[in-house]
Amino acid sequence: MNHSTKTEAHAIAAEGIRVFPCRPNDKRPAINAWPEKATCEPGKIDILFANEDANLGLRCGQTAGGYDIFVVDIDVKNDMPGEQSWADFCDEHPEVRDAAEKTVSVSTPSGGWHFYFAVPDGEPCPRNSNPWPGVDIRGEGGYVVAPPSRTPDGEYGWVRDMWAPNEGVLFAPPALLEALIARSEPPAAPSVPPVVRQELIVSTFTGVNYGDDNPIDWAKRNFSVYDFLLRQGWQPGKRRGEQEEMTRPGKNGRDGTSATFHHDSNIVNVHTTTIPAEFANIGSPTRNGGYTINGFDGWMIENGYRVETEAMSAIRQQMPASAPFLVTGSGAETVQGASLMQQGALDPETTRPGARIVDMLLDTDQLDQITPPEPLVDGWLFRDSLAWMFGPSGQGKSFVAVDLAMHVGTGQDWHGHSVNEGTVLYMAAEGVAGMQSRTSAWYEANGKRPTDVYWLPEAVNMYEPMSSLEMIDACRIMQPDLIIIDTLARASVGAEENSATAAGILIDNMDQLRTAAGGACVLMVHHTGKDAGQGGRGSSAFKGAMESEIEVQGSEFPRLLTVKNTKQKNIEQSRPLQFFGEHQLISGSLALRLSNAEPERSEGEVLDLDMYACLSDIYDGINPVTSSQWRRSCEATLGMAESTFHRRKKVLFEAHPDWVDLTTKKGYFIPLI
Repeated sequence: MNHSTKTEAHAIAAEGIRVFPCRPNDKRPAINAWPEKATCEPGKIDILFANEDANLGLRCGQTAGGYDIFVVDIDVKNDMPGEQSWADFCDEHPEVRDAAEKTVSVSTPSGGWHFYFAVPDGEPCPRNSNPWPGVDIRGEGGYVVAPPSRTPDGEYGWVRDMWAPNEGVLFAPPALLEALIARSEPPAAPSVPPVVRQELIVSTFTGVNYGDDNPIDWAKRNFSVYDFLLRQGWQPGKRRGEQEEMTRPGKNGRDGTSATFHHDSNIVNVHTTTIPAEFANIGSPTRNGGYTINGFDGWMIENGYRVETEAMSAIRQQMPASAPFLVTGSGAETVQGASLMQQGALDPETTRPGARIVDMLLDTDQLDQITPPEPLVDGWLFRDSLAWMFGPSGQGKSFVAVDLAMHVGTGQDWHGHSVNEGTVLYMAAEGVAGMQSRTSAWYEANGKRPTDVYWLPEAVNMYEPMSSLEMIDACRIMQPDLIIIDTLARASVGAEENSATAAGILIDNMDQLRTAAGGACVLMVHHTGKDAGQGGRGSSAFKGAMESEIEVQGSEFPRLLTVKNTKQKNIEQSRPLQFFGEHQLISGSLALRLSNAEPERSEGEVLDLDMYACLSDIYDGINPVTSSQWRRSCEATLGMAESTFHRRKKVLFEAHPDWVDLTTKKGYFIPLI
């Protein structure tokens, strides 16, 4: 490529045309809600195009430059007659050919062309449509892929560069606009006499006993639009509930989705920019240039059964003569004939809705060949998985998370559990104020410094699309083995954590972190809810999505901290571990030690730890604790007199300056360890 995608995006946006990223080596958008997120703002473009491999999408229709744009897309792939159709129109209107030779244009990887035209602001802009065979219009609600993008077929290239209207992008000739606007209006449905429709049905299903039905009612009762879409060569795609994506014949998933079929209502929404011939005379237009077809009344009757007759005839020819066909409804009986329901009798090469699932099936031998999950920390964390750690505020969760990070970064066994050494990315979303003292204490206690543990000193909002895109791309660059989000609450501002929908978005974004890093373990640190017995706070969707779950109970920390493995999806749960916080002389902070090796402490050290535990118990993770709140906690828990509290508080600050943050405001305290 001569220019980077980001550089080209900035240059095009400077002309008022909104841009957005498409997937690398693909024509599909890389972000959800691309029409709303397409932008001309330089800062947002830098974020959207952080991935250098992204392709460049241009939103058609209204621009920020006082004009609209649309693109004439000449398709020659798979012998599409786009070049001839365009030449025929230009022969009738030479001024259109002259404008096409002067306006901004692009050569496409498949050998076609894109011609860019402008429309003055306030004038109607052509909608997405297919006015002539092989010629698509990308207008309001549509987009095109622009240079220097590439696909498996090759690279997009400028034939004439992108500049302002009447210098590079010419205003469309009136003849072209009139032709396109006229074709964007849905034509009236053809009038097909009922007797003709019935004859077509009868000729297709010879030998069928319709009972009390007429052929039209019988066909409507026994077949759906979906059946005929499949038989016409449409490919099924992703299904969410009752909605299923479909792609029209001659295209594949990389080319985008052509329609959405609603199984609950038998309605198909056609949103391809190329309206297939079978939809040309039916349905009602939608805002994005597509059509809505309402069941058989819109699909078969108003289309006169023309397309469906051919499809059903082809299927009937593949059926054995003795194939049974069960007709439901009034007067139904078993008859001879063709049946879309007799899937088992069709040619195996025929496109069928279940083919993709059948291809995915594994027999027992293949199942035996699947490798078990690879441990990162044996018995606790695994590669290519989501995990979370939860516990009350101020009771040692971050201590455990840091301890795990440092062991993975050095490859040292984690308290009796083997570790596969790897790179760690630690998002310190609650700040790094206490991280340096904790890591120093870890070095002091373990005698080794990791070289591949990286600390992100701020929260990245994984609920917000732009921010999550940054984090995902950072993981794609770094390829970490362990990603720690500490805490989930600080990294998901704006998300309603009790909402299954919001939880689903967060889980999906965490999954994208996992896959972008090449199969990392993503460990989220979270708080318990009001009922600690119910686990982590928020929607149950979080728990269901986790491979591993770790509970931290530290009400007596630093004297005692319990770490429990409360869920493993694929292996037996590990036995609980108990730790204490061992004070390190040089760093002044604590390092975790297994409780069976707890050293003797002086009376003063025990009192310091008890006072600190009282502070941690009442800290909610957000609001600093006042001196009076801390004193009352020590009085209630330890029976400590007020004078003793103030005296011992001063001793604690002098002996352990890294334990408590005193900088927020005089008389306010935040526990740091």
